[in-house]
Amino acid sequence: MAKPLVFEKPFGVRDYLPSEVQWKKEVERRISSCMERWGYKEIITPALEYLDTVGDSSNILQNRLYKLIDRNGKTLVLRPDMTTPIARVAASLLKDEPLPLRLCYNATIYRMQEKEAGRDTEFFQSGVELIGIEQPYADAEVIALAAESLIAAGLYDFKIAIGETTFLQSLLSEKAPQHLEELKSLLLKQDYVGWKTFVETIDLDESSKECLRALPRLQGGREMIAKAKGMVQDAKGLEALDHLEAVWSILEQYGVAQYVHIDFTTLRGQNYYTGMIFEVYTPSVGFPICGGGRYDDLLHEFGRKAPAVGFGMWLERLIDALNMETNAADTYLFIFDHENVKESQAVIEQAKRWRNVGCKVEIIGVAKEQSNACVIERQATKKYREVWTYDMWASQHPTHTKEDESTWKN
Repeated sequence: MAKPLVFEKPFGVRDYLPSEVQWKKEVERRISSCMERWGYKEIITPALEYLDTVGDSSNILQNRLYKLIDRNGKTLVLRPDMTTPIARVAASLLKDEPLPLRLCYNATIYRMQEKEAGRDTEFFQSGVELIGIEQPYADAEVIALAAESLIAAGLYDFKIAIGETTFLQSLLSEKAPQHLEELKSLLLKQDYVGWKTFVETIDLDESSKECLRALPRLQGGREMIAKAKGMVQDAKGLEALDHLEAVWSILEQYGVAQYVHIDFTTLRGQNYYTGMIFEVYTPSVGFPICGGGRYDDLLHEFGRKAPAVGFGMWLERLIDALNMETNAADTYLFIFDHENVKESQAVIEQAKRWRNVGCKVEIIGVAKEQSNACVIERQATKKYREVWTYDMWASQHPTHTKEDESTWKN
């Protein structure tokens, strides 16, 4: 195998240049501020966890985990999600804290991927976990917060697809119990052509086949829940649909129902989900930008029985969806004569005043005869909102005061 070139990186990871980091931090700030306003407190967990605890409980396929051995022979993993580590903390370090717990995070996640577009092996997530409430208003709170976080980040064109794992399990167990895993696998891959073909080839009565044919069409508004109730007899499945209907009613109260639609084929890769699940899509990105759901049994694996619901956002995908220009100009540049002491002092003071009111300001000292050429060169980079020499600034803003500077923040 050829040795990597010195500038090559492993598959699925990337470098972030200063302008990209700037946007990433800004998006994180907007999202985190929104979560904090809803009462969520940030938590940080280690990137390394034990395979036997967090690794196995995450329900991520073994071939997608990054594993290594510590000095004591224990197998470690780079965390493949944040829900499981937070469940571990909630069941241990926070075990004496009264419920509910509202926790949020900004973290790096690691999963091995196939070589396909849009799938990183290292990616950034922001998310929340609401632990200790089983009632529908907790599900609705998390979905509404996901919507509000996206809006706070600047995204308005998105749809939240909501499904129900208990209903889906009940339906498939009733209609095709011997083919349960094959059918779930097709839904997970969103292979609806394969679904249709498979349903026609398996040995089922016509009534069961008709229900399975209809499942991919169960997409729409609240009325889909009533239709789903006519397809299942299992009490747990019907109870799950009642729960989902209550969630929808609360989402209407939150004023975010216009972003939501029912899709009973929605299925997520982690097996710890026990009820409502959702994924968020936007036209400009080919993968979900956010996903989550209810996982009432996960904390019990760590010794504390408590219901929970949460979500995680893929920041790289969200930033792509926002269509932000990574070199978007929000920085001001002052160019001054580095041989002119009074001019350099004036520019330094001016930059200080602007920074104090929240503006981003850079200063560059050049020889006087090079200043105009420097302006042209720097403007061509499109990195700056405005580029001035000291003389240009002084002539355009002869009576500029500190109060005026705040108007440039936007």
